[in-house]
Amino acid sequence: MNRLRSTYAPTGFVPLFDAIDLVGRAVYCDAWTGEEVKSPRRERYADQPQYLATLGTLLRETNPELDEADALACLREIDKECAAPRMRRDQVTEKLRAWLLEGSIAACSFDRQSGDASDIPPSHWRGTDCLKTFETGTLRGQYVLVHREQVESVLAGRRTDGSAAAKIAHLERPCREWLEGLMKANPKGQTEGKARYFRQAQREFDGITKNMFNKAWGKAVSNTGAKGWSKSGPK
Repeated sequence: MNRLRSTYAPTGFVPLFDAIDLVGRAVYCDAWTGEEVKSPRRERYADQPQYLATLGTLLRETNPELDEADALACLREIDKECAAPRMRRDQVTEKLRAWLLEGSIAACSFDRQSGDASDIPPSHWRGTDCLKTFETGTLRGQYVLVHREQVESVLAGRRTDGSAAAKIAHLERPCREWLEGLMKANPKGQTEGKARYFRQAQREFDGITKNMFNKAWGKAVSNTGAKGWSKSGPK
């Protein structure tokens, strides 16, 4: 799987494109190369006479032994080969769309800047708007994430409950509670740099991201009233 696509997702979540890749590998096994994920939408040229006539002329010029019928058959075969990756992607996308629509797999939009996640209602996957989401992997400028366990469970014939946004919040809450304890113990301000607290949080809470940590930090300051912790540097 292309790791570059996964770098922004919190632990346990995958971008929509990676979910397509997971389903594709499960459905097509060795026939799935991974290149299908980025295969663009394309027109069906094989049914356009003018296009075929132009290419057929060029093909016969370079291959004089071909007559018009042979050239046409050759071009249709080439078109079929070129369309195969996209056809596989479309079939996989349709399976994933059906699971998202019925609620077997939950999805959320994720803002990398703030760490906020918002559930995408199943109804989104019913209309034509979802086609753009599948092409870009985004919704209203935010990345679309799904919980990897839910994808794998559906593929294995099992189902897991819970929204994607709730699962992200579940990662953030224990970190916030831990920070609140530290702030209550020393309300005047932090005794170490914020970066060191973040490294400690990564050891304590598997899957916590920097955005989640910063959000938990801000909420902890607000909840405890420890304004000194909103200033940089140890006290």
